[in-house]
Amino acid sequence: MTWDTTTIILIALILLGLLIMVLGLRAARKAPPKVERRQSEDGSPYVASQERPYMAPPPPPPAPVAAPEPATESQPAPVPAPEPEPAPARAPKPVPAPAPKPAPKPKPAPKAGKSVADEVATATTDVAGEVLGVDVERGPAGGADDLALIKGVGPKFVTRLNELGVTRFDQLAGMNETEIAHLDERLGPFQGRIAKDRVMEQADLLARGDVETFEERFGKLGG
Repeated sequence: MTWDTTTIILIALILLGLLIMVLGLRAARKAPPKVERRQSEDGSPYVASQERPYMAPPPPPPAPVAAPEPATESQPAPVPAPEPEPAPARAPKPVPAPAPKPAPKPKPAPKAGKSVADEVATATTDVAGEVLGVDVERGPAGGADDLALIKGVGPKFVTRLNELGVTRFDQLAGMNETEIAHLDERLGPFQGRIAKDRVMEQADLLARGDVETFEERFGKLGG
């Protein structure tokens, strides 16, 4: 494509015009603004006031006023609680007086014709009541029984029973549990044999003369 001279000149003029417009716009922006000067009535130039009330600093805020403290009412001192009265001391329990011991029964006078063995048996029975602390019942008049007929009671056991005043079957058969316990405590090496050998049961059968029942339960009498 070839450019003729006229076209080139037109393009150059257009570019030149655009350049002039750009330079003019830049010059217009850099020029200081015109200040209109007014004159006062006496002909002196007008000078703007230097005071700018809108630029003055704001006034300081007022100091806070302290609120008055509330008057405190004096509280009354607490009244101490009354001390509890001490509980009355308990009266001591009365100690019961010990029961008086029963007076020993008078010994019966020996009957005429009574043998020396019977008197010894009677005296031994009285001693047993005092030693054991129980009332040992006396059986019918007669001599001492052969306590060795009781199964499990040997000569030494018989001797110890006699020392304690037990000489007859009815004495053993008539004792209660308390009396049996007192007697057992004093048997020494034979302690516990009364219950083990069923001495009281045997003595009861022999005291009643029930030999048949005795032999059924304990074997032949004297065997």
